[in-house]
Amino acid sequence: AALSTFEVAANALTSTTQLLSDTGSFAVGDTLTLTDGNGFELGALEIEDDTSVDDLENFVNDFQGVSASFNASSGRLDITSEVDLSLTSDNDDFASDGFTANTSGVSLSAISDSGFATDSDINRTVDRLNTALSSLRTQASEFGTNLSIVENRQDFTKNLINTLEEGSGLLTLADTNEEGANLLALQTRQSLASTSLSFAAQADQNVLRLF
Repeated sequence: AALSTFEVAANALTSTTQLLSDTGSFAVGDTLTLTDGNGFELGALEIEDDTSVDDLENFVNDFQGVSASFNASSGRLDITSEVDLSLTSDNDDFASDGFTANTSGVSLSAISDSGFATDSDINRTVDRLNTALSSLRTQASEFGTNLSIVENRQDFTKNLINTLEEGSGLLTLADTNEEGANLLALQTRQSLASTSLSFAAQADQNVLRLF
């Protein structure tokens, strides 16, 4: 593995809680960029008022295959990585000559060959790739299962919507001619019932007149 050391100018780091802006090599607003030996950008960290050595350590530890730890005896942030690394800044005062700690600032580069120097390093990398591939396949399987569930629910929802729309149509799209004929029949029955009732009442009156 490549061992990278990080030292701030002429002043060593004192603790993990120390603010980077107090070290003399960083200014608020600076952006630190961590890249590998192939020039691939792993990530960037913007220095803020409260950015500490611990924040920088956590930033580096977020990347797989890279680990950082604060060395209190040397006042350095030791970074161990499986590949070459480079830490640069958009601040012109940040040094660009490897690990040299001087009044201009610092930068970071790996101080040994890449992680593929030995068979064990290669095998370790292959194992990690296989693990990552297995994770991708597992996740793809989960995505497929979830997609099937979503499609089934979508089909059910569509069928339910079609059923409701059909029922609504039957309620609202009635045949006006048929309904008009039914209404006329009911009105005729009502008229006949009223006439019959009137005749019955008159017949009762006629019977009472006989007495």
